[in-house]
Amino acid sequence: MPHKKDNRNAVMQGDTLNDIIIFTLFFALLVSCSALLPKNKWAILLKLYYRRFRTVRSMKPSNMATLVVANHPNAFIDPFAIEAALNVKLTRTVRADWTKHWLVRWFTQAVGAVPLASKASNKAAFTALTQTLNAGKAVILFPEGESHNRRTLKPFKKGAAYLAKQYIESTGHPIRVVKVALYYEDKSKLNTNVWVDVVGESIYTDANFNVCQETKQWREEINTALPSFKNTKEKQYHNWLLRTLYSINPKALTGLKVPQSDHSKSQITLLHHWLDKAPINLSTLNMTKRSNWRYIVDSTTQLAILGLGLPLFLLGFVLNSAAIFIHYGLVKWQSHAEDKWASNAFVLGLVVYPVFWLGLLIATNPGVLITTVITGLYANFYAQTSTSRLRDLRTYFGCLFQPQSCADIRNTAKVSLNLHSIGTVKTES
Repeated sequence: MPHKKDNRNAVMQGDTLNDIIIFTLFFALLVSCSALLPKNKWAILLKLYYRRFRTVRSMKPSNMATLVVANHPNAFIDPFAIEAALNVKLTRTVRADWTKHWLVRWFTQAVGAVPLASKASNKAAFTALTQTLNAGKAVILFPEGESHNRRTLKPFKKGAAYLAKQYIESTGHPIRVVKVALYYEDKSKLNTNVWVDVVGESIYTDANFNVCQETKQWREEINTALPSFKNTKEKQYHNWLLRTLYSINPKALTGLKVPQSDHSKSQITLLHHWLDKAPINLSTLNMTKRSNWRYIVDSTTQLAILGLGLPLFLLGFVLNSAAIFIHYGLVKWQSHAEDKWASNAFVLGLVVYPVFWLGLLIATNPGVLITTVITGLYANFYAQTSTSRLRDLRTYFGCLFQPQSCADIRNTAKVSLNLHSIGTVKTES
């Protein structure tokens, strides 16, 4: 009997040790995965729709009350995009008339947004926002009042300036106004880039500033930082230039405009032509020659990821196909304008997929649910990265089989972008 008891204790100790080892490995894996994820929860969700959030200039940390003002191209997405790119917690606002829709009302309450109406009926909202600012939290407002698809900014309403004025009058403390320019490569399209640029900041210590003058000045500063386009081709050209320059040197984008001089245009056009013909990814080419073994290893890795990931992508698409089609149908039904498409896709997605997965759990078992969720998330990731991986592959193969062409492209890029190394990029405006 004592021997059996000792054996049983040994088995229990062994099971406990195994549990500790498994838990430790699982925790280590969880920490490793979390380190790869964006720090902001909204960035994690938005990454399911947009490829990257590019921050041109960041917002400086401060203990002062902070009011963020920005242009408004993409409805509900805008405050979350700015919050994700700048990695700051923002108190959001929303047009009061939008909350009449049950879905918008639910989403507004879920994220803690403050409804804003006309100036006459905003007393309670302004009081709440003043208290939020006084508590050391940042507030974001969109002075245009509504999102739109115009090529130029709408006139700014004076509500943000009045809020800053009210804060100084009621607390006696200074307030910082941070101006942000927000730009989408293609706001209604999956797997595109978002650019956020902190144009500047102004600190107000006296409530006697001119509301009209300051509001116009904010608009002018944001409008100057945004690219202006005459047609779609020019926008596509500018987007390409942004991606190319950012891949080489992110700091080069401050105040970037489309080159105007004939010389710079001809150089960039030549580079554009070469990249289209190759097609070459400058960030993969990296402006410096590498060994053939490095290209072989990199190309093999990309091929393996694309090949081995394809079955998992197809499985995720099939398992989630019902939710995907329902989601697409609802978004198409609710979206009457381009600037509402991404917002509706984002908000409806937060409802459709959890409800679908919950129904799946009730109808089947946890194993099917876990498989569906994991493969679905992977399918989204695979779809977002496959284009860039294929472009990288073409670049690797080009460097392996046409080294002289890649050398010529590298040299042309250096001349075209005025690069002496991966250093400062000079642009003409």
